[in-house]
Amino acid sequence: MTNLSFVLKKYLPESAQDSSVAIADDVLIDGIKKHHASSHGRRLTSYTPGESFSLGNLRASFVYKRDSLSLEVEESQLPLWGVNDYSGEKKCFLTNSGQASLFAGLTYCRSILNVTSIARLSPVYIGAREGAEVLGMKFEQPGDAKVLWLCSSSFFKELIIYLRKFISGIEVVLIDTTCWSLDSSLLQELMEMCADKTIILMRSISKLDMAGIEYGSLGSLVLLTHDDVEEKSAQLDKILKITGGAPSLDDIPPYLFDQDYHRFLSSRNIEMEKITGSIQEMAKTWTYPELVTTFFPEHKKYFFIYLHSHEFGDGKEILNLLSRTFQIYEIPVKAIASFGFEETVISAFKENDSDVGILRISPGRGFDRDHAIHKAVAYFFELLTHYRMKFNERE
Repeated sequence: MTNLSFVLKKYLPESAQDSSVAIADDVLIDGIKKHHASSHGRRLTSYTPGESFSLGNLRASFVYKRDSLSLEVEESQLPLWGVNDYSGEKKCFLTNSGQASLFAGLTYCRSILNVTSIARLSPVYIGAREGAEVLGMKFEQPGDAKVLWLCSSSFFKELIIYLRKFISGIEVVLIDTTCWSLDSSLLQELMEMCADKTIILMRSISKLDMAGIEYGSLGSLVLLTHDDVEEKSAQLDKILKITGGAPSLDDIPPYLFDQDYHRFLSSRNIEMEKITGSIQEMAKTWTYPELVTTFFPEHKKYFFIYLHSHEFGDGKEILNLLSRTFQIYEIPVKAIASFGFEETVISAFKENDSDVGILRISPGRGFDRDHAIHKAVAYFFELLTHYRMKFNERE
């Protein structure tokens, strides 16, 4: 049950109109979905240049000039994107997607810093890799690079020991924070370690911070620097304008800036992590080394199944098999490349130039009744064995 403290009264039962009344989470989520389905706010171009506005708990200044098109979020709201103690200057931009934020960060490094090589310690999210390829950039193991990329989807705590060995030579740190909760201790530790650097935090707000409801429609980019903040923020602002990264106000719900709403989402994220954690314990009993290897990131928002045999191809056909398996166990499932939804979300892809297909599974909130997901995954492995046997018979 959750105490409602943001404006959704129009879409909730009369019994939940009072913000002090605790309401069921499913009722709350239903109200949020209705809010988005019927939201018709003012578009960007209907605002007066320099106008400040308030939308629920959102306080921001609107900037619309020939050389600038952006929404700048007040500094007081920055803790909602993981920014707590930082001694330098801070600027936050809302973007139309997490991908827009990633590409803006990369474009800044390429066009302003003239960087073609970025150091990374762990695998980089596919959207960032694709953006780097477009810009003629490469992610490489740490060496002489002055820019470091940290990716929440694959970074784990043990890498900090290695990071300390070369962080002194780094000037700019870009962090994709999407998979980390806003109060992540790991994120705070990394920011403390990089406190004397220029830091750019990039995030897909739609996945965890909006419960996946507005898929692909909102992101954030936060600039933290000790010098030339106005010049650097103007450069990022221009990049967002040129690359079409500015959002519409229709995409920004007032409750996104509400502390109680974030606490509610934090409890949902914890539940998701518990489900994945229990699957990780169960995975210790799986004995299919010739078929698959499972990998569980530290953030536990999802887990991976690496398909070893070439019979499985790029994983697309196997993804359909997994989807049908979940349906047998009455687990709502979506086959899209995201996470943080009510439903369990699955996707398939290849890592870099490898021939190995990879499945990614993000267990949905509340769908672990009677260990249904555990049973479905175990049954899926049995089906994989039969699939491979039939493939070999055809050969």
